[in-house]
Amino acid sequence: MRIERIELKNFRGHRHTEVDLGAGMTAILGENGSGKTTIPEALIWALYGSRAARGNNDTILFWGAEKGEKVEVKATFVLDGEPYTVARSVKDATVFRDSTPVAEGAGATVEFIEGLLGMSREEFQATYFTGQKELEWLRDKGPADRARFLGKVMGYDKLKDAQKAVRTERNNARSKADAIENLLSSEQPVSEEEITAAKAKLMGALTRAKGLDDALTTANTKAEETKAAMAELTLQRKSWMAARDEFRSAEASKAQADELLVSLKAQREQAAANVDHGDYSTQIESTEKDLELTRNEIDVRKERRREAEHAFQLAERQLKDAEQELRVLREQGSGGRCRTCGQVLGDSWQESVRRAEDKVTHLTHQRDTKEEVYKGAQKHFADAPSLTHLETALAELRGKQRASETAKATLQTIDTHIESAAKAADLKTRILEQARADLSTVTFDEERFDQLSMDAARVTETLRSLNADLLDATRTVERLEAKVSSLREALDRRAKLETQRKELTQNLAVLDDTDRLFTELRTALNDRLRPELSEIATQVIAEITDGRFTEFLLDEDYRIRLYDSGREVPVISGGQEDMANLALRIAVSTLVSERSGRPLSFLILDEVFGSLDAGRQEAVIDVLRQLSEDRFEQVILITHTETVKDLADSVILVDRDEKTGASGVTTGFGPREAA
Repeated sequence: MRIERIELKNFRGHRHTEVDLGAGMTAILGENGSGKTTIPEALIWALYGSRAARGNNDTILFWGAEKGEKVEVKATFVLDGEPYTVARSVKDATVFRDSTPVAEGAGATVEFIEGLLGMSREEFQATYFTGQKELEWLRDKGPADRARFLGKVMGYDKLKDAQKAVRTERNNARSKADAIENLLSSEQPVSEEEITAAKAKLMGALTRAKGLDDALTTANTKAEETKAAMAELTLQRKSWMAARDEFRSAEASKAQADELLVSLKAQREQAAANVDHGDYSTQIESTEKDLELTRNEIDVRKERRREAEHAFQLAERQLKDAEQELRVLREQGSGGRCRTCGQVLGDSWQESVRRAEDKVTHLTHQRDTKEEVYKGAQKHFADAPSLTHLETALAELRGKQRASETAKATLQTIDTHIESAAKAADLKTRILEQARADLSTVTFDEERFDQLSMDAARVTETLRSLNADLLDATRTVERLEAKVSSLREALDRRAKLETQRKELTQNLAVLDDTDRLFTELRTALNDRLRPELSEIATQVIAEITDGRFTEFLLDEDYRIRLYDSGREVPVISGGQEDMANLALRIAVSTLVSERSGRPLSFLILDEVFGSLDAGRQEAVIDVLRQLSEDRFEQVILITHTETVKDLADSVILVDRDEKTGASGVTTGFGPREAA
């Protein structure tokens, strides 16, 4: 597999970047955070989708993308002489061979790539990618973690997962076997003899039920015959009862008419006795005249009393005025003034007093006279005739007159009712005679009807009893059928459980063997892994150190041991350990590629120099260049180390525009390519 071109649009920090990759060693150079690592990350994302990217689909879109723009990555590579292009967006992907689509859709693209390359995403990354963090991890972790990492990279964790699945299946099978064993031990065994005995009881119950069903059929026939006869008699009885009810109704109606006529005649006799034939009109007229005269007399006496009262009150007021005038004269004396002319009385005062006293005397006599007249008028009014007895007499006369008139009207009404009642009684008599004639024409055998009624009751009771017996027999049959079925099911269930127990026992044996074989296989693979990795890493470390280290060994604890001319190096420095881990990582990639069935075609190393000095870095680059000639068609080195620029075949400079925040690339040639 040879990567030819990677195009990024709105992928992370890259607005629009196109990277062309050639043969040999390519250095992707740039400062930290410039977007170097994003380029190989975009390659993996194009091939394997969202699982290959850091974060998620929402975080890979370039922050400065315009509304409506989307993430797009195209990766072009050559495999077995065939050119392929994978075009992927967030929601879609397509694989082209030349210009012909061979897979469409995100899921279909991943499936096609995995089949084409023969690698999952994890295997692809483990084979072709090496990062600084990975080498630091190898350096810092202990033997057990290092062994687990190497096993995972080599895909041995799949064997572990498979063995875990086998053990889970075995545990489930063992649980099922234990459950079946518990069921078999808890259930009472069933024999064919029990089923035969239950079937015999069932046959007896069926025979009884058949006999009851036949008896019920006979009883139903009898019931139908009785029902038909009862229906005919019921119709006759209905007609007879209707005629009888009609006769009884007419008879009762005739009796009511006769009773009403008798009652009305009695009421007439009582009403006739209440009729008064006296002449009340003359008496009422005379009494009304007397009442009018009396009222007039009372009004005259009342007027006289009012006039006498007025005269008395006037005389009394005049007397009071005269007495007041006399009192004032006496109080003022001769110095007082005349009330008429206003002059001082002087010597005429005594004359004025005398005249005032005479006036008081005269008015006193006049008042007393008026008072006597007023008292006489009051007595005369009090002695006037009373109206009460005349009004009472008049009311009594009018009441008697009204009662006489009411009695006469009542008598007339009763006579009208008596006439109507007599006609109604005559009609009811004719209706009664007709109803009697109609009743005599209807024939009905009441004795036969009663006999059939008793027969029907007996048949109904027989049917009820037979139905109850048949229901009981049916339930017995159902119960026995259920018992036979239950016994048969129990027998079949036990046989099935015993078969399952046998199959599970056999399956457990197979799973035990499989678990053992997985353990042996993992042990064998791990035993082979260390020598094979050691052999490949020895070649790489020898090339990196120009033959200084002659042997690289992974011991049983997965600790790295280096040998110089056959002698173990007692203390490995930090730089030597970085070289050893790099050699081990290259060996892992080589071995994974060999076991995948495809030769290694490219290798991507991201910031792998670690603590190596300039000389060692150059040595590593020389080794990588040598690897690009002997083992790898392409070696892509991602670094911020400037010395690489002069040692690579081609250089891709990555920087970030401070204004737009977008990453961009500049492609150039290294010294070898330029030469």
